[in-house]
Amino acid sequence: GRSTGTTDGLTSPEGPVFARNAFVMVHELPAMTWVKAGIMQPAFGTYGDDHTAFVRSMFEQDVSTSDDTVLGVEVGTAPNYPFAVVSVFRNNTSFINGGAEDPGWGASAQAGWRDLGWSLTGHTMIKQRGGLGRGDLVAAGVGWGLNPAYYWEKVPVTLLGEFTLGKRTMGTAPSTSHAAAMAELSWILRNGLLARARHDIAWMNLDNAQDVQHRLSLGFDLSPVPGVTFTALARTLWTPTMRGNDVFVQTHFWF
Repeated sequence: GRSTGTTDGLTSPEGPVFARNAFVMVHELPAMTWVKAGIMQPAFGTYGDDHTAFVRSMFEQDVSTSDDTVLGVEVGTAPNYPFAVVSVFRNNTSFINGGAEDPGWGASAQAGWRDLGWSLTGHTMIKQRGGLGRGDLVAAGVGWGLNPAYYWEKVPVTLLGEFTLGKRTMGTAPSTSHAAAMAELSWILRNGLLARARHDIAWMNLDNAQDVQHRLSLGFDLSPVPGVTFTALARTLWTPTMRGNDVFVQTHFWF
């Protein structure tokens, strides 16, 4: 998909269609260790299903262009509740379709504890491009989760959150710092029907306190049959200078 229109999408060097994941993987090694190599997303942050979330889009994790995918190797382990993942990669894969020939390199790491009732994780990433293209990026953050239903079944609620801070340098211009945060509450109304509410915040430039965006989302997930999920969210976005509304609809087919 492209946000610049059909003509630009079809004629750009990166092409309108690209691989989001295409890798070989060896898994179920001792201590539930895995190794994979190929095209992937770096191990970084919360993999929420809303690719427009600020915690994804501001850190090149929304996969809206082939610049967001990387070509590299990932090693991870998850023996039980603790886990750790490290990725080393070449930035962006658009060179496959004739894009950037020297996109630079990058690395990311993520580790933490994912329990049945709670989770706490940390993540960090560096992308070096010599200041070219989308510039050099350094980012780090924390994520957390709480599942009260594990302790008391009468409260079928799940809480997720993330805060990530980054700094980007483009060419000889001064570096700019930015941050994003997310808090989401999910409530199981009945089997196959989930209510969702989320608040996203983006600080586009931390040097300017007024350069902030808020997005409030309310909606539901509907799973009429196993393997099919429909998501519908009504959203409002506001900044110090404007306000707008939209609807986000997504379908998942699991197999």
